[in-house]
Amino acid sequence: MIHRQAIAWVLVVWLLAALPAGCGPSETERAAGRYEVEERQVSWEHGGVTFQGFKYVPKDAPAAKLGVVVYPEWWGVNAFARDEARKLAEQAGVVVLAADLYGDGQTTTEVPQAQQWAGALYGDVAEWRGRARAAIEALKAEAGVESFMVMGYCFGGSTALHMGYASPGVRGAVSFHGSLPVPLPDDPIDAKILVLHGEADPLVPREQITEFVDAMNHRTADWTMIAYGHAVHSFTNPAADEVGIDGVAYQAEAARRSWQHMLAMLDELRRAEAR
Repeated sequence: MIHRQAIAWVLVVWLLAALPAGCGPSETERAAGRYEVEERQVSWEHGGVTFQGFKYVPKDAPAAKLGVVVYPEWWGVNAFARDEARKLAEQAGVVVLAADLYGDGQTTTEVPQAQQWAGALYGDVAEWRGRARAAIEALKAEAGVESFMVMGYCFGGSTALHMGYASPGVRGAVSFHGSLPVPLPDDPIDAKILVLHGEADPLVPREQITEFVDAMNHRTADWTMIAYGHAVHSFTNPAADEVGIDGVAYQAEAARRSWQHMLAMLDELRRAEAR
């Protein structure tokens, strides 16, 4: 059961989420759909494995110091991950990499295979982090950006949190309906942390939320968590209902609102980098 401090914190988050972001549209809202984007397949090496991702480069966008890495759901770097990365590049005018975590750009639609691939990394945090960090370095080498926002969905959301806890150059980490790993004892947590959570997600127990909240507060991290009422796991993915897993479903309003909350984080980071 969540203790009183956590309950009070959830209420504060809901109140803050209801407040207007400002007097006018944000930079990324003004630029929605503005940029033509080129897709490029890129590859990189880590630990003897070749990884293949997709980089999205907006044409005629102002030069930016900040790039974005998108980590996919446990299905791999599939069409949904690529579409989300492309959409962000089109709207925000930033270079975005949809990152492969399995090697050879492997994807699956089968739950047992996804469980096997993701489970191997859940069980080896050092390798998991190494692969995630290698994607960041690949984008740095390809695009010449100096700092990063990382974001991800489900398994990719947990990956983004790990990079936010302990990856140099990462300024912000955004998790969409991911589980909530706590930082390791030596993690510096220099990045801003944003968790976008389905309040009714049965795959993220309340105890895990409490543990995450306590860990963030103990480390005095710069963090925010927003819970979307009645949303369950994988609420951003329109194909989630087709999977046939209890507690996994798309919710359009939560998807739309969480995207806007992510864009607000990106705007904040870009303003900081421009100083």
